[in-house]
Amino acid sequence: APFFIGETEVSNRQFSRFVAAQGNRYELSREFWSRKAREVLEGASGPRSSDWVLGECQEERLDDPVRGITWLEVEAYAKWAALSVPGRSEWLVAAFWDFAQSRAQPFPWGAGPLRDGMLRAGGKEGQTSVASEESTNAATPTGLRHVLGNVWELVLDRSSGKWIRVGGSFNTALEAFSADSERFRAYIRGEPQRESGFWP
Repeated sequence: APFFIGETEVSNRQFSRFVAAQGNRYELSREFWSRKAREVLEGASGPRSSDWVLGECQEERLDDPVRGITWLEVEAYAKWAALSVPGRSEWLVAAFWDFAQSRAQPFPWGAGPLRDGMLRAGGKEGQTSVASEESTNAATPTGLRHVLGNVWELVLDRSSGKWIRVGGSFNTALEAFSADSERFRAYIRGEPQRESGFWP
């Protein structure tokens, strides 16, 4: 079935509107938050990330992708924004399917090898790229950017009902992103969810 997906991960600026709408802290109302979220996140004021302090994001990090969040926060944000979070199969289609050729490609940017500047990876803590910027990270045929590297993305594996993380991050070794790398295949299959970013 057709679906929509954002060009980039959700930014701190976008997520901060969600937090601000609740009084600059998590007001764990039944309107957006599940019962489990209300139990787990009671007393929290925002993402557990060095980008955030007391429910507010640092100004210089507003346009970076939000990170340090759990699937509970992803669910609540999606409900508040009237969006749905892509499932693993939808993420795979958006990331790797070339509709013009009617086939999957080995990398989001096509069949060519990884070149310098294509990924935000192999870096150090805090070197995520701005979610809204025009980036050297090659876009997919469907227009997505930062599919690999940058921040891990949380998606829902609908077949198992479990949240997983996909795509690698800014501190993933560049050599992991090769078609014959078992680590690369693991990043595409998905790993057990940990705090990560997400796509709308």
